[in-house]
Amino acid sequence: MDEPIHNHVIDESNNLPFTKSEVTFLVILFAAVIILAVVGNTIVCILLRFRYCTSGGNYAGSITVANNISVLPNEKRTNFTTKHKWKADNYLRGMRTSSITSLFLFNLSLADILMAVLCIPMNVITEIVYLWWPLGEPLCKIVPYAQGVSVFVSALTHVLISWDRFVLVFFPLQPRMTQRKAIYLLLSVWILALIIPLPVPIVNRTIKRDNETFCIEDWSLLLSSIKTINMDNFTNLEQIKNEITIQYNDKSIILQIDVIYTILLMILQYFLPLGMICGTYTAIGIKVIRLQTPGERDSARDQKLTRAKRKVSINT
Repeated sequence: MDEPIHNHVIDESNNLPFTKSEVTFLVILFAAVIILAVVGNTIVCILLRFRYCTSGGNYAGSITVANNISVLPNEKRTNFTTKHKWKADNYLRGMRTSSITSLFLFNLSLADILMAVLCIPMNVITEIVYLWWPLGEPLCKIVPYAQGVSVFVSALTHVLISWDRFVLVFFPLQPRMTQRKAIYLLLSVWILALIIPLPVPIVNRTIKRDNETFCIEDWSLLLSSIKTINMDNFTNLEQIKNEITIQYNDKSIILQIDVIYTILLMILQYFLPLGMICGTYTAIGIKVIRLQTPGERDSARDQKLTRAKRKVSINT
């Protein structure tokens, strides 16, 4: 049997989760995942950027109407100079919708690239290869924060895409979202993603234990009333707790701030976006199932008329 890659000082039984061959296999596997994610999403970003520039540049402009005839003042629209208004309007609406979807997908691919670059390699290093933090205190603050930002951007962008499709299905006659509004929404997504995980770089710091460095959460750096317990005497990082005592009706209530913050992040990053996405796509599915295809109602009416004529001819 292969020997463990190294001895972990905190694991008193010296039973490490991975052997050397397992570590090698996992590193190669995750390296392939990172390469595929970065290369694939980079190609998607390039294609979406080209599509956005094409749809936004070649088809931008307004429609002028004279005697119910549309005149498109763009020189590149030589094939669409005398179309009826509703055709031109639908055409431009499709171009705007395409460019907005491209913006959302571009932002989603960018978030996936950040996640592949920041989340996977660091987790491989600290959870598989070393089992401690070898990257220093600055990265102890920056990396978890950047990971939280990328996850929030990805989740909120998925929510925007699902909501945009919901509006397209349920309100097809309303004016489509403008590109400026879409950009403002994406900026709002990034601002929220930068603000919500902001406590992470403040409370994260490194401590040394038996010549090994660990990245921990010390919430006393944020609030002096919070006590960090078992920081100097622990055999497992989960034993480090950040507690605050609150007096309520002559009773002392102890709250674990790090656990509460983790639950809050889980709700905002996963459960709330998942609920909104499932709700919108469920509503879209129900709407699509209930829709009748063009001519279906006329076909049913014609069948009823045919049966009625047959009955009349038989009776006569």
